[in-house]
Amino acid sequence: MMVTFDGEVVRTLRPEICAVGAPVSGSRCGWVAALKKAVRLRIARRERTASAQRPGRRGPGLACGVILLFWLSGCVGQWRPSNEHVSQPQQTRSVARLESCLRANRLGRWVYERMELPERQGRPVRMHVRRIDVERLSEGVLDDRPFLKLDEYLELKPAAAAQSPHEPPATQPAGGDGTTPPRPRAPLAGGTCIFFRLAEAADPMPPELESEKTITSETPVVYYDYRGVPQAKGTLSRCSELEGFEDVDCPAGRFEGCARLRVDLKVYFPWVAIVDLTTYLWLAPEVGEVRRVQRLSGWFLVFPFASADEYRLVSFTPTAATTRMVSCPAQMWKTGVVLLEGDYPGIRIGGMVIDFEPLRAGQ
Repeated sequence: MMVTFDGEVVRTLRPEICAVGAPVSGSRCGWVAALKKAVRLRIARRERTASAQRPGRRGPGLACGVILLFWLSGCVGQWRPSNEHVSQPQQTRSVARLESCLRANRLGRWVYERMELPERQGRPVRMHVRRIDVERLSEGVLDDRPFLKLDEYLELKPAAAAQSPHEPPATQPAGGDGTTPPRPRAPLAGGTCIFFRLAEAADPMPPELESEKTITSETPVVYYDYRGVPQAKGTLSRCSELEGFEDVDCPAGRFEGCARLRVDLKVYFPWVAIVDLTTYLWLAPEVGEVRRVQRLSGWFLVFPFASADEYRLVSFTPTAATTRMVSCPAQMWKTGVVLLEGDYPGIRIGGMVIDFEPLRAGQ
C-alpha cells in the first residue's frame, strides 16, 4: 500500500495519530507504521458509527427502556399472591360453592383496609367502601356522591341516528327543539376522571365460571372525558378464571374455603392508551369478597404507569334484598366512570361507579 504523509494527510489523521502515538525517532519507517495504525483506527471508528445508526441497533433508547422498567418494578415490587395453599375440590362441589360465593357478592356494603403494595413501613392504611345494589356498583371516594344515571352525563347520539356496529347504542333523548338538552356535570372532583361505555355489557365474574376453565370475551368500548365528550374508541378484553379455593385471614375474621378468582381486563385505545387491570379476588359464601389484590398498569401516550393495592375486609352489611335473593343473577357492566389518583407513575384507582345493564324479565 502506498502511504504518503504530506501535511494534509497528517492533519486529517491528527486525532488518530495522537491516539496511536507519533513515532519517537521520526524515521520514515516509524511514520509509515504510525499512519497505518491511524488509518485502521479511523476505519474502525467509522464502522462503529455506521453500525450504531442501523435500524434495530440496540442503542441508548434500549438502555433507557430497561432502566425505566427496573424503576417501575421497584415502584410496584412483588404483588402477586402465592398459590401455595390453593386447593381444587371436586367439580360438582366447586360449582355449588362458587355459586354461593358469587350470590353473596351481588348485593351489600363492604368496608376494607386498603394498603399499597409492596408493604412498607410508614405507608398509610386507608378505608375503602364498596356498595352494590341491583342497578349500580360504587366504591372508593365516589361511593357517597350523588350520581344520576351515568348515561345522562355523556354526549350520546340520538337513537334515530345511524349507528356503527362498533358503537354503543344511544339512549339520551333529544330536546323539544330537536337538539340534545344541556348535559349535567358529574360530581368528579378530586382526581382525573374518565367515562367509558361498552357496546356489549359484560360481567367480570360470570356465574358460569368453573375450575380450570377460562372465560374470555371482547367488546368495543368508547372513552369519554370528564365532561362526557367522546375521545376515542377501542376494545375491552376480559379473561376470568376460577383458580381454586383458599382460606383467608382478614380484620373481619377467618374465612375458610374462599373461591379464588383471577380477572384480567385489558383496554386498548389506539394511539391513546393501553390499560391492564389484573385482579385476584377471594369470595366467601357468607359475605362475598373478603380480599382483593389488584394491579393497574399500562401506557398513556408514551408514558408508562403502574401501581398495586391490597384490600382486606373489615365489615360487611347485607341489604334486605340480599336475604331474599335465591338465584345468582349476572351483573352486566354497561357504563362506568373511574377516578384516578396519586402521583405519576404510581397512579391508582381511587373510586369507581358502574351502572349495570337492566335485567330482562325473568332474570
